[in-house]
Amino acid sequence: VAWSPKGTFAAVVLDDYWDAEFPTLRIADAETGRPILEATHHGFDVVTMAWSTDGRFFLYELWNCDSETGELSVYNTTTGVTTHIPLTEIADEIRISQPG
Repeated sequence: VAWSPKGTFAAVVLDDYWDAEFPTLRIADAETGRPILEATHHGFDVVTMAWSTDGRFFLYELWNCDSETGELSVYNTTTGVTTHIPLTEIADEIRISQPG
């Protein structure tokens, strides 16, 4: 589980091979438990994830071991939009730093 900095949201990877072939990323409102994002990326695994320091953006890396391709996905909790940035190499971690 990755908690947003203020504890408002919780992100979790649901990886239950009994029910589904591919893992699902779920971000939920920590107070109500209501999912605000649920995404299954067929053929990809969630490798690493991190919250922005203000909790507005959630970043996660998707990687396909067979094709050796991936992407960095950036989910905006304010707009509900996810931006996908292609990656040619796997990243072991996402580091977030304070601006300035």
